Amino acid sequence: MKLKRHCEHLAELTSEEANALGRIIQNTCSALSQVVKPAKIHVCSWGKQVKHIHFHVIPRSSAMPVGNLKLLIISTIKKVTQSARFKQVGKQYRSSRN
Repeated sequence: MKLKRHCEHLAELTSEEANALGRIIQNTCSALSQVVKPAKIHVCSWGKQVKHIHFHVIPRSSAMPVGNLKLLIISTIKKVTQSARFKQVGKQYRSSRN
């Protein structure tokens, strides 16, 4: 997830942007919880190479070995994008934005 305008630090967000971003993160985590049913969801913002605010949302199953981020991302993307529930949640989200 990322902002539409350039912004490098969370402290630069307006209150409105921070509130909206919080809702987006919460909705994303909720959708992933429904579809993937992970043991944990990590939400991270490093901003090291890409100089703007963006978040990585990483669902983690209890069977996933600790530290294997590449495998985690690949398996999660495959599982999520093939899910009928994911497609349904995506349609609901898109229709709510119109």
